[in-house]
Amino acid sequence: MRRKSSQIVFTFLLLAISGLAQNKKIDSLNNLIAKATSDTARINLLVKKISLLRNENLDTSLLLNNKVLAEARRIKYYKGEVTLRNNLVTSYSFKGDYKSAEENLEYLKLFIKAGKDSADFASLYANYGMMYGMQGKYDTSIQYYEKAIPINERNKEAKALATNYSNIAIGFQQLSNFSQAMYYQQKALKMAEDLKNETTQAYTLVNMGITYTFMRDSARSEQAYRRSISLAEKNHLRDVELYAYTNLASLYINQKRWSSGYEFAIKAADLAAKTGDQGTQAASLAKAAICRANTDQFPEALRLAKQAILIGDSSSQPLNIYQGYSAMGNVLLLQKRFPEAIVNFEKAFAALKETDAYESDIGNSYKDLSASYEATGNFEKALASYKKYALIEDSVRSKVNIQKATELNMNYEFEKKKAITDAIQDEKNAEARSRQFLLLGGLLLTIILASGTWVAYRNKQRANASLEKQKTEIQATLSQLKITQGQLIQSEKMASLGQLTAGIAHEIQNPLNFVKNFSEVSTELVDEIDSDLKAGNVANVAALADNLRSNLEKITHHSLRADSIVKGMLQHSRTSTGG
Repeated sequence: MRRKSSQIVFTFLLLAISGLAQNKKIDSLNNLIAKATSDTARINLLVKKISLLRNENLDTSLLLNNKVLAEARRIKYYKGEVTLRNNLVTSYSFKGDYKSAEENLEYLKLFIKAGKDSADFASLYANYGMMYGMQGKYDTSIQYYEKAIPINERNKEAKALATNYSNIAIGFQQLSNFSQAMYYQQKALKMAEDLKNETTQAYTLVNMGITYTFMRDSARSEQAYRRSISLAEKNHLRDVELYAYTNLASLYINQKRWSSGYEFAIKAADLAAKTGDQGTQAASLAKAAICRANTDQFPEALRLAKQAILIGDSSSQPLNIYQGYSAMGNVLLLQKRFPEAIVNFEKAFAALKETDAYESDIGNSYKDLSASYEATGNFEKALASYKKYALIEDSVRSKVNIQKATELNMNYEFEKKKAITDAIQDEKNAEARSRQFLLLGGLLLTIILASGTWVAYRNKQRANASLEKQKTEIQATLSQLKITQGQLIQSEKMASLGQLTAGIAHEIQNPLNFVKNFSEVSTELVDEIDSDLKAGNVANVAALADNLRSNLEKITHHSLRADSIVKGMLQHSRTSTGG
């Protein structure tokens, strides 16, 4: 029986990527750089060139970035140095050189000028979030984005907000909190559409496609990827094409469309090699290996998996390293080479040791590892691996989790359709009012002409009575409008309160689910320890105790998350009420 393994590559948005054709834009910038009349003007133009090059080749971009940074430091150009170091953080993170990325962040932390709502601090926090996210440390990533976003909101930085909304969504997505992920992605897409920023739209659509895939909504997922590719081709965004290709490959693997999956995986791998994105290249080669293995092309599958592991190890990106070894495990499992498969699955999970990754593909790998252990007769480890699979599957695929995200998406699409319908109706109403004003004008003119021919006292009385009646009706209408307005304001307040309450419940429920699930598993482990002790099976007790300790640590971690959420709400409540 064929087994499938679907890997989803996440991506964090790059900032300030041009939407113009790269070569023409670079040629134009080179001409402007040559004519620059000051050092600062020249550095600002070079910063734009670096952003364009980063979309083409990370190594070339890094080389120029470091050279221009030296110039900015020499002339003590504060703004230029801040921008260039932020660029280095992004580029080093995509190269997997997190040590260099963090060195630049720590430098910026001391270098940036103090200010409560400094946009520079918002960029710093966002870059911390991006760096930790790329290492799979999603809880920490979300915390930094939650520091950046309020600064963006207070400063009304719409472009940065759209980017950071999309990025924080990825953290929630990878923690399998689909409703929060979809909430932020919808906000990001709406803001990008309002700004007519097709670059951010393209990135956000890729990430929405991933969320739809996790929700098992294949139709919307493919539609999002296709829209993203269309925008990427229009705006010459090669990295967006790359991410869309590799995620389409994952979607087709989920559907067991091996030929289409292989086609897009190889497209993504080739494009990643050209742009210097080793992490995505490794992940795409891993997907291509799975496609070949599932069509019995094992020699090529093994070659692709080995290449994925080699490049993945160089990228230093945990999820991409995991995907390489997991793909090799799948290829060997399909060949019934169970001991070798076990070694590679264990290496895959070792790569995730320091991450917060918690999604269904990892659960499926535990299921495959369980099957491999069972085939070798190691039933104890087979059971332990299967329990990990079941734990992840229960949390990630819970009906409540999927239902919340689906309802949120349906509400979003309904609101968009309603807005279009309302706009059409408003236009019709405006036309109707115009016709009414014309008719009313004609009627008033007729009355005035008729009144001019009558000067008798009776007609004056009738005119006065008519005016008085109109005045009374207008006053009554105005009073009714005020009453209706008050009712609408009260309804809006109650709706906002409901949304806030639901949001708080969602925030607290996520860590509580973890506490509940790990507590149940821990109870089972205690029963197993008790059983082994009574049976004199002391050898197994130490391993079970280690598992129990690990579960208790996770219970403590997620309890602290819940506690932090409650304390944050209480602090916010005291601040809001002036207490």
